[in-house]
Amino acid sequence: MVGLFVLAGVATWLVYRETLQYGLEYDDYYFLRPHTLAEVLAAFHGPWDVGGVMVKFYRPLTVVLHAVRFELFGLNAPAHHAVSLTLFALAASLAGWFAYRLTGRAIAAAAATMLVVAHPTMPYSLVAWVTNQMHLLQTLVVLCAFVWWHSVRARTLVWWLPLLVFATAAFMVKEDGLMLLPAILAVHAITRRVSEPALRPVPWMFAGLAGVLIVGLLAW
Repeated sequence: MVGLFVLAGVATWLVYRETLQYGLEYDDYYFLRPHTLAEVLAAFHGPWDVGGVMVKFYRPLTVVLHAVRFELFGLNAPAHHAVSLTLFALAASLAGWFAYRLTGRAIAAAAATMLVVAHPTMPYSLVAWVTNQMHLLQTLVVLCAFVWWHSVRARTLVWWLPLLVFATAAFMVKEDGLMLLPAILAVHAITRRVSEPALRPVPWMFAGLAGVLIVGLLAW
């Protein structure tokens, strides 16, 4: 894992180091501001933007991210972009680690890491725009969830339960995190069919709890 992070870090620096000079753009000027504690807490039971300028999404953990990063860095654009590069390198290395766990091959891990770094959608979606650090946070949550799933896929129900926490966190970062649990269930089924026929099905109680959680999050 350390080697993958070094690889991802070097590759990220070589490809994206110029973003440290990009400054702030678009929604950065709206979200990079002080947040009161009351405003942060209100985001857990209301829309993420109390000003009503943005679409009324439910993204409380994104609001927490906005509040913390402003307290740490204010309007220091290079510092915010440095955070983006660091988180992106971590995400790329996690993707490589997941590929290694699936294949057991270092070359697959390195290839997955480099594919993430070099993919043409990454500059805009994850690296160069400070506001999209919420996408980076969501990416990290999702990748950690898949690594956890792979670690516990053959274990009992209790080991699967943290995936419900990952799914809740993903949803609270950005609403499309609702698809995390269906994705995990689908990947487990594909794994059983393609590479591990002896693998047990998803614990039926976990599948039921996943359904209840999805409905509950939608209702909330």
